[in-house]
Amino acid sequence: MDLAIYEQREQIQRVWQHIEMTARPGYAQSWGWIENWLASLERVPHLQVIHDHHGEPIAAAFDDMPVLRTPAFPALGIVEAEFRVFVDREIATAHVDLETVRAVEGGYLSTRPAVMRGPLQHTQKQLGEVDVEAVTDAAGAQAMFDDLLALDGSFDNDLLRRLIDQRAAHGEVQLARIRFGEATAAYFYNVIYHDHIAYQRAAFAPDAHPDVCHAAMIEHAAARGLAFYELHPDDARLATGESRHLVLRLQRRDMSRLAG
Repeated sequence: MDLAIYEQREQIQRVWQHIEMTARPGYAQSWGWIENWLASLERVPHLQVIHDHHGEPIAAAFDDMPVLRTPAFPALGIVEAEFRVFVDREIATAHVDLETVRAVEGGYLSTRPAVMRGPLQHTQKQLGEVDVEAVTDAAGAQAMFDDLLALDGSFDNDLLRRLIDQRAAHGEVQLARIRFGEATAAYFYNVIYHDHIAYQRAAFAPDAHPDVCHAAMIEHAAARGLAFYELHPDDARLATGESRHLVLRLQRRDMSRLAG
């Protein structure tokens, strides 16, 4: 295997998307997210690309970032004369299996243990009928993001703004409002990729019940036919399972020092 350095943005995009087709990574390694990150930088960083013996790109990484790799690349890394790829850590992502939600009578709440299910059902009954309004067009998403920030009282985010403009048309961005009766309880800024939905930001009204809002969002995602609803670590109590994957890092050797 050999290592090449790509400097031109067009080259980087072509190689990244080529590897991404078979890698099927999480959204943080999708071209949509990477392109948005690159646009925020003053200078495009170099992309290190590993080719197999046939000249096919099978792994790539920017400095100090995880390796994007195809299934053909060794899962535990490799050691070559000029570089090495090694396991940096294992990441567990809590999720709700939406196929399970669709399969059981009673939906998501039926998957929860009784000690959690009872309070959630009681709270839902007190709050009244739930309504989930989701928008995926850029104009609608930008307007709802304004509402999210107003509820949250937080500063604007240029990266998330630009992501809406660039990726909404690709079906990768969804903004959602949760209402109980006439009252708005929460907003979610979600990304959707390979049938996984994951929230980047969420804002809750002061008197809202976040777990009940998540439950409404989970049911909405299940009804849409998605596969997994990914959770942040603080919300892992809501999960039906988790996925694990190894994060690899690429390190180039200092050949001049070795030669000395």
